[in-house]
Amino acid sequence: MHAMPTFTPEQRSAFQKAAIAHGAERAIALPQIIAKIDELLRSIYPPLLLAVVANYGLTAFVTDRGVEQPAFAKQDFSQHHIELFQALALRMPRTEWGGELLTADAVEPLVEALTEAAHAFFLQRLQLFKGAATDEQQLLLQFQERLRLHTQVVRNWGSYDQVVSHSKRLYGPLDAKLKQALGLSATELIQVFEGQIERIETLTTKRTTKLGQAFNRRFSRDQMIEKWVELNPGFEHSAADLIADLPPNPTRENIMALIFAHADLGLQEFYEITANVAAGFAGSSEEDTRRVLDLLCLEGTDAAEQPVEHLFLDNPVWSRPLMRSASGGYFSAAPQVFFSHVHRIFGDLCRGVGLESELADTRAAYLEGAVHDVVASALPHARVVSNLRWRSEEQEFETDTVAYIDRTLLIFEAKSGSISDPALRGAPARAKRHVQDLIEEPSTQSSRFQKLVEDAQAGASDAQDALRGLNLWPIEVDRFVRATITLDDFSVLSSAEGELRKLGWIAPDSVLAPAMTLADIEVVVDILENEACITHYLWERGRLQKRFDIFGDELDWLGLYLNTAFAFAGTEQTDLDGMMISGLSGPIDDYINAREQGIATLKPRLAQSRLWREMLGEIARRRFPGWISASIALLRAASPDEQAEMASAFQKILRRVPAAWRKPDRKNAMHILPRYADAVSVVLFGYPSLDLAGQRAEAQMFAQKSFASSNVDVCLTIGFNADKLAEPLEYLALIRRVRTARA
Repeated sequence: MHAMPTFTPEQRSAFQKAAIAHGAERAIALPQIIAKIDELLRSIYPPLLLAVVANYGLTAFVTDRGVEQPAFAKQDFSQHHIELFQALALRMPRTEWGGELLTADAVEPLVEALTEAAHAFFLQRLQLFKGAATDEQQLLLQFQERLRLHTQVVRNWGSYDQVVSHSKRLYGPLDAKLKQALGLSATELIQVFEGQIERIETLTTKRTTKLGQAFNRRFSRDQMIEKWVELNPGFEHSAADLIADLPPNPTRENIMALIFAHADLGLQEFYEITANVAAGFAGSSEEDTRRVLDLLCLEGTDAAEQPVEHLFLDNPVWSRPLMRSASGGYFSAAPQVFFSHVHRIFGDLCRGVGLESELADTRAAYLEGAVHDVVASALPHARVVSNLRWRSEEQEFETDTVAYIDRTLLIFEAKSGSISDPALRGAPARAKRHVQDLIEEPSTQSSRFQKLVEDAQAGASDAQDALRGLNLWPIEVDRFVRATITLDDFSVLSSAEGELRKLGWIAPDSVLAPAMTLADIEVVVDILENEACITHYLWERGRLQKRFDIFGDELDWLGLYLNTAFAFAGTEQTDLDGMMISGLSGPIDDYINAREQGIATLKPRLAQSRLWREMLGEIARRRFPGWISASIALLRAASPDEQAEMASAFQKILRRVPAAWRKPDRKNAMHILPRYADAVSVVLFGYPSLDLAGQRAEAQMFAQKSFASSNVDVCLTIGFNADKLAEPLEYLALIRRVRTARA
């Protein structure tokens, strides 16, 4: 986590001038970088070059230690670079494609050029700030750039297994209609790309195994070549021919480079697929399969129509990830593009056959049902109700899912809409409309239901009647937690709450709920597991969104929580401009990737001291009235580092309790005063063996001391038997202050 410092006006002006100048330099460099890429395309056959760069750049290898990063990870090389390269190749007439022998010397410059092109395109837009004279204009540009960078770079809306699973369940209900209209059902089309990705993985694994066998340390240089030829009987040249062509006195590294070069020549076939093979994956006829794959095939003339700069934010490869191969089949250097843009692709297909309305209904129904299932599974002790329809002031409203657990009400709204392409490219009018429709409107819905419950608790009979009709009255709620769950990733919009308010895109009194994708909420509940931690995360998540400008996605938020439990949430916003949390999801990503590959690794968990973990576990086991509030109070009481210090200090207190118990000035408790104005104080106290009445008396005494020394209304008291230090805590109680009215 990196804090974004607050600049003085002078510093900000100097920084902006330097950024604009750098942007101008990058604008000049971009055409030169593209020219380098074109030169490589005219030298080496593009599909082969694409295949090699994709295989080295996007393939992560699985070992017993987990998933290792691809070869070009240090260069920040990722899928969007392959998408750009495929589009650039198609812009060029095939008659201009090169045919020279591929060498390792060509790969590194290409990777560098692609990464430089992506950076240059982003940085050149800094020049736009030169014309932003007012703070509002600059703020709008900043927000537009966040949208554009997200569009240019971010691809995954879930882990691979999640995306495939959700895609099948989401679009499966349209199978019959798509089959009739197109020739392939949604499920069959998904199976084509799923099968091709698995095929590439299998071929790559076999290739790696063969290379490992040829590179046996016990082999001589000639034996390495002989083994490689033996493992690949289809080679045109014999081992003797290859050995005869070697330069004088070749090193082992020279031989390995030669074998790698030979192996790379076969990579193009990995990324090609015939209609017959695709039909086998689909379980359909070759004719029907070919007809649908043709719809997803990008022709060179289509790519050539777009200026190069448009390819970064409006790449036709996103909608049509295939290109025709010379053999008559299909080629895609990154078939996973289909899943990254599956919502876009099925949107285009459905619009093309008049199923747009059915698609919208299917998306909405799927998301609402999935949200209910996730919430019910994550909060097994909650009362979960979905599809609530209720009336207030002669109006009818809907609430998608609520979960009532121990005086806490969680309200979830499902939003299945999509962000339009113009908005993703930064068009302000479209972006503003999406903010209001997809972010503000569901937040207003959940706020409206919160007010209904608040009115009912205040005695409003009509509100009570409305809740009674939903089987949600009587209930006692101390805490409201709201969230919006989406299919598409809206985090780039919803996490910029401060900017949206300054721009006037949301109402001044609008209180936005955090928005996260269905895939993200699945990961959150899977990692956190504990109902109280899930509730705490979602509650603080909304509060932090209002305090800071955060740069990162939802799993970065989760990584931040695992490291800190959001124990800095009391920090004032004026202390810093924002936080850069991008990258904190690393351990979570590694865990999910390893699990999907069948590798058992430790699940990332919340950083806690042993004492805190035991106390939270005991609270969850007892589930007494107020246990969620008690757990949250404990989670907010101290950061992981502070927990360790407090646990050590409290152990010393406990060890002194038996000897000092009879002393009137004994010190047998630790008071943890809240760092937040709305928090609960926590008291850990020890005692020798006491009956329940004695424990209760000690707890009441410490609670009253806490009330006297602070303005809190609730105190969590946790008692430990100092004669049984090896056993868990004995006493737990949430004690509320009784305030008397003044005369």
